[in-house]
This record gives sequence, structure tokens and C-alpha cells, in this order.
Amino acid sequence: MFGGSFDPVHNDHIALCKTMIEKASLDKVVVFPAACSPFKDSTNTDNVHRLNMCRLAFDSIDNVEVSDFEILRGGKSYTVDTLKYLKEQYKSSELYLITGADAFLTLSNWYKSDEIFSLAHILTVVRENDNIEALNLKAKDYGADCTLLSTPIGSISSTKVRKALKNREDVSKYLPEKVAEYIRINGLYNYAD
Repeated sequence: MFGGSFDPVHNDHIALCKTMIEKASLDKVVVFPAACSPFKDSTNTDNVHRLNMCRLAFDSIDNVEVSDFEILRGGKSYTVDTLKYLKEQYKSSELYLITGADAFLTLSNWYKSDEIFSLAHILTVVRENDNIEALNLKAKDYGADCTLLSTPIGSISSTKVRKALKNREDVSKYLPEKVAEYIRINGLYNYAD
């Protein structure tokens, strides 16, 4: 499971999925754009657009599926509920929750975190600047199955991409061409012809 606002989805999200499939030998990654993150009041872009952008971004990547489950369900998107849904869909499979280091450090504050730890193995992306010692200490505190994977993933953030779009900067280094075109055509993030 790889969830988030994806507002917008960017190249690091794609690289992360590819890396996790390869390094953790995952059979499949299911991407879940959130209807409404419990940690944010709202998204910048309508759910349908975020879902469509994810579908465009991941459409040519083997073993990645984009799910509309959280968006169709509506309301706050709680990870525990999505993991329960996945457990029903893939009864005999081991589930993995993909997180970044920042999210990993706050997992104990997530809704029903104990259930999250019992439902899924936590796979965390560790970048060069992340404090590996702090992450290892947290992993021990959680008492859950956790794997920290160092990756060469960059430092793109959706916030940085939105700012570049608003300023009409070249976003080709941040976004897949299809996503940039979708944003332009639909006039998202104040970025249009």
C-alpha cells in the first residue's frame, strides 16, 4: 500500500514505487490517492483530478495499480481501513505499508496504529539526509515488522511542484510529461495556457 494526497503525483513517487518493487521484491504496489488525509484539512485539487493524474503517472509501470477505493469511500482516509480492505482482497498475501521517513516517525500517532502494525510490514524509504539512528530507535519502539531501505530517491515535494507550477517554471524535472500536460489542459494549480 502506498497512500497519499498526490497533489500532484510527481517523479519521486514513481521512483519510490519502482525502487520498492525491486528492493523489497514486491509482487504489486497499490497506490491509494486519499479522499481526505487525516493530517490535512483539504487538498489543492479535486479528487477526480488527483486520481486521473495518478493513473497517468503509473499507467506504464508493471506491478503498480492505482485504486479509487479511498476516493469512492469519501471522508477521512485512514490507513487502517485501507489495510483491512486490502486484507479482504488479498487474504493470503503479506501486506506492506510504504512510508517516507517523516511519516514513519509519526506512525504511533496515526489512527489505530496498533492495528496498522498488526496488519502490515512497514517499508520505509530512507534518504541521504534522514536520521537513520532516530528511525532505527522508532522501529524498535513500535515493536512491529519494519524495514528501512536506503534509496537514491530525490527531494521533490508536491509543495515544491505546486510552487513551480504557480510560477510557470519548467516542471519537466518534477513531473511525468503526461501529468504535466494534464495539469496544463485542466488549468490546475493556476497553470494553464
